[in-house]
Amino acid sequence: RYRDAATGCVVDEGDDAGNIRRSTRRLWPQTEIAKAWIAQAESGEAGAADEARAALVRLERHYLSHPVRGGWYDQFDSDGKSLVDTIPASSFYHVL
Repeated sequence: RYRDAATGCVVDEGDDAGNIRRSTRRLWPQTEIAKAWIAQAESGEAGAADEARAALVRLERHYLSHPVRGGWYDQFDSDGKSLVDTIPASSFYHVL
């Protein structure tokens, strides 16, 4: 519902009417949606395993393909440009 049309990644903010309010995309919501789909798949929810795989592919493709080994991109703008030049430790918890 609150996804970037080009990448399928979860955006940073949406409202209760389903509108995207902030189209930037941080790393941590991507990890959390992947974890949620994995939990649903483990409980037997139909289609959840496919959603989990797709979320992990998006995570790898857009965030974890960083030139620094073991690094990640933390946030992108709506055009896919990285907004952060560092690898924030605040995101590490979510990557684990």
